[in-house]
Amino acid sequence: MSEDKAKKFKVKKDAAPDFNFEAPVDVDNEQLVLGLLFNFPDLRTPFKIYTNYNAFAVENHKCIAWTIEQLLERRIEITPDTINSHKSEFPGTKTGTDLKYLNDLKNTFNEKHSIDAYRLFVDKLNRDNYKKQVRETHLVDLYNSLNNPHSSIEKVAANIEQMTKVLTNYDGGQMGGFKSTLDLMPSYDTAIVTRLEKKHFVSTGYNKLDRELTVGFAKGGISIIAGRPGMAKSALATNFLLRLGRLNRPSALFALEMNSVSTLDRMVAIESGISLEKIIKKRETMFPVERLAVKNAQQRIGRYPIYIDDTATMTMEKMELQLRKLVESVNIEVVFIDLFMKIQKPKHTQNKSDASAYSEMLNHVQRLAKSLGIHIVLVVQIGRKAENRIDKRPQLSDIKDSGAYEEIAD
Repeated sequence: MSEDKAKKFKVKKDAAPDFNFEAPVDVDNEQLVLGLLFNFPDLRTPFKIYTNYNAFAVENHKCIAWTIEQLLERRIEITPDTINSHKSEFPGTKTGTDLKYLNDLKNTFNEKHSIDAYRLFVDKLNRDNYKKQVRETHLVDLYNSLNNPHSSIEKVAANIEQMTKVLTNYDGGQMGGFKSTLDLMPSYDTAIVTRLEKKHFVSTGYNKLDRELTVGFAKGGISIIAGRPGMAKSALATNFLLRLGRLNRPSALFALEMNSVSTLDRMVAIESGISLEKIIKKRETMFPVERLAVKNAQQRIGRYPIYIDDTATMTMEKMELQLRKLVESVNIEVVFIDLFMKIQKPKHTQNKSDASAYSEMLNHVQRLAKSLGIHIVLVVQIGRKAENRIDKRPQLSDIKDSGAYEEIAD
């Protein structure tokens, strides 16, 4: 290759553009966050809870915010004069915090804003600070890796992964999974309205039982129907389904012990008042009025918002998937699992004890109830301990591995 051609392909070292790592600052928003605190005391609590002086990029604002925090801690009134007299304690620069500037902040931002609106200003302040940190640390590292001819692809990928992780973990300045009582109040007010309108209340269909359970089939709760074999556990669950259907409350059944035909046989018997034996074995002996009762019962049941899954082999993962679909499509409210012991134990618990496996499964059920906002009823069998008692009355401790059930049942 000739020297002239080689020059054309030569890459100049200074060809790469300079990158500005200095983050832009929203001075107006910082002034707004501080200025409102002079005039509106109700905004000082959210300021104290959701941010701190380190979130401010401008040095004089950092000093003012730090001084406000100290005054709030000491329960001293927030005024330009009190800030001016206490700012000397700030360990950093105090330039630009004279009394005139403080009075300008107070006089400029005197328009009332709601706490929710103020939260938005504070959230932006926190976001800007977070982006500034990412820009000045992780972005610099990534830039240096990309411009270092000796950096490996793995090094660049690691920088990107770290920056992505930091950005993904941003929680808006919140305290992890915690929420302050101030944050919780709006949802609490909504809960009170819902309670007054009885939207949270899902009746069992039995008035006496509703009084005992206080809130019926409360959303996010767990109930247990337990009994010895042949004690009508499934019949009771079926009764609940029908009563919920009459109230037009969507419900579902995981029929792990019976198929859908047997379940519908039981429903028709209850709804029509015709014996189950006659429906299954002696249908040909029915009188015309009984046949009509059965037909009408079938039509009514067909209109009830009841959904049945009689899959023979069920796992917790498959059950969760089915429930999420039902909640999204028909807003299901109550779910019955009959029998809970029939669910396959997770593969990773095969070598663990039954108690450990059921405990994990029950915790999964509890998380599902809360996250989906539904009530889940577990139908379970109890051991033979009750038969040794004089009154034969069963207790929760009669359930195998009852400790886990006691922990989650409402």
